[in-house]
Amino acid sequence: MHGRVLIGNEQEQEPEFIFFHRARMDEAYELQRGARGQNFRYIRNFEPEKTYAQGIDYMDEMPAMKAWRRLNAQKKLSPPQTNWFAKSKPIEELYDCDIDPHNIQNLAADSRFSSQLKKFRTATENWQLRIGDLGMVPEPVLMETINSMKVTVVAPKIKIENGHLLLPCETGGASLTFRTKRSGRWSGWRLYPYRSQIESSMEQIEAKACRIGCGESKSVILDLQD
Repeated sequence: MHGRVLIGNEQEQEPEFIFFHRARMDEAYELQRGARGQNFRYIRNFEPEKTYAQGIDYMDEMPAMKAWRRLNAQKKLSPPQTNWFAKSKPIEELYDCDIDPHNIQNLAADSRFSSQLKKFRTATENWQLRIGDLGMVPEPVLMETINSMKVTVVAPKIKIENGHLLLPCETGGASLTFRTKRSGRWSGWRLYPYRSQIESSMEQIEAKACRIGCGESKSVILDLQD
């Protein structure tokens, strides 16, 4: 998350632009980047061949969306209501939010606003370079890269303190799971610290760490009967 300090002694100056993006929407994929200034809003559509109205299963079950699609199919919508169902999108969009708060009139092709268009385009591209916009990498390629960069998850340590289970772990961002053995039978795995109080009927505790994209650590076992 990219932000700034809004209040306090270290309050930062308001930036000239606020940047935004639109990417995966459940099973639908979109690739938009943009910037908002004091007066204008800029959008870059990297996949202009796609309609705004891509289908999303859960969204298309909503009564309002069903009505909207039905009215469009019956040609009962009028501009700008029909804009959302256009078969394609412009490569660039520029709106004057002061006089056009609903962003209906695209000014990107208007020569009177060419300087504003260039200014916002350059700012957006520089922002993408500055943050290393991984959304520009196709998902299959990105997943291969992530898998090749898997880090080793360190197994947690098992400690008992004041009758409670403690699982310190050196791997940042890891989730910790544990299970207990009673009367020779193991319980199911539980997410720490679910009911982490030690009971006299427990014979052993087994724990391990896991992190999304990295797999699991080796498990460690503590014998409570020693």
